[in-house]
Amino acid sequence: MLAQPQVVYLEALSRTARETDARVELLARPLSGGWSIADVLEHLCVVYDSYDSLLGPRIDAPDVRRAEEDAPWSPTLAGGMLVRSFASDRKLPAPKIFRPAPEPRPNVLDEFLAREQQLLERLARARTVDLQRVKLASPAARLIRINLGDALGILIQHARRHFGQMARVRARVGFPAD
Repeated sequence: MLAQPQVVYLEALSRTARETDARVELLARPLSGGWSIADVLEHLCVVYDSYDSLLGPRIDAPDVRRAEEDAPWSPTLAGGMLVRSFASDRKLPAPKIFRPAPEPRPNVLDEFLAREQQLLERLARARTVDLQRVKLASPAARLIRINLGDALGILIQHARRHFGQMARVRARVGFPAD
């Protein structure tokens, strides 16, 4: 299963997002260009929705392959590469299907927090699912096959990467220090 520190980190990300609730702050873009915090949250919502449409039916299927709670798993080659790419500092372009809309949805922070809560609930339900043997295609490229553990790890590492990006945007735009 995913390491408990990853779940704890995901909960911390959600708490941090709740603290960043000023609409003006969310929409401010760096002068050098790039995404606003609201754009990043919109992107995370789009990515989560794409993965969740695949995760939900697999985790909640009555005939899903089961394993002992928190059984170890290993990433697939593709899944491991994706998770490692999100851990690097290198700038990565978002695949077209994951790019945010030109204007973030009005309640993007609330929408993001609802998805984070849903992901935490999915993680709890996945504790007895065989993360190694339950397979799915990447929503970004259907030819890339990953396992359920990869998909959950990708979502967590991807959120971690973008929370770093949001912190950099806050620093660049010049918001008051916390």
